[in-house]
Amino acid sequence: MVSEIEIGPARGSERRALLELWVGLIEHHRKLDPGYPHLSHSEAGLREGLLAEIDRALADSRCTIFVARVAAGDGDELAGFCFAELEPDATAWIHELFVRPAERRRGLGRALVGATLDRLAEQRPAKISVRVESANTEAQQFWHKLAFREHAKILVLSQ
Repeated sequence: MVSEIEIGPARGSERRALLELWVGLIEHHRKLDPGYPHLSHSEAGLREGLLAEIDRALADSRCTIFVARVAAGDGDELAGFCFAELEPDATAWIHELFVRPAERRRGLGRALVGATLDRLAEQRPAKISVRVESANTEAQQFWHKLAFREHAKILVLSQ
């Protein structure tokens, strides 16, 4: 990992920067699959929903959001994030992982997942799962390198 990078828990003051990263993830998925996300609400509604999810995650002890901070001229800038949650059935889900394209191939994704897995280990999940979009072959390769294996396929009927 590069020295000007810091991996740590997200702060409430970073919620807008987190939102922009999450929107970046959605834009990445839209390039791979123009129908993503398969939601019917507006872009503004999507942003409101994501902010509500960020606020929920920041307040819920079962949720974890780690961020990668990169030293910038006047402070830190977020380069990536990983969001995970322990469900009531003791299954942990890594819901989201995103690193800005300009910051990739520097070990940030692996560092974010490592911090997330360490935090989840404290919660003692029965298993840890991640959902990866079918069109995102790069992400599938990343998760396989971290020893995640395919367990099920989700088939969707779009309305």
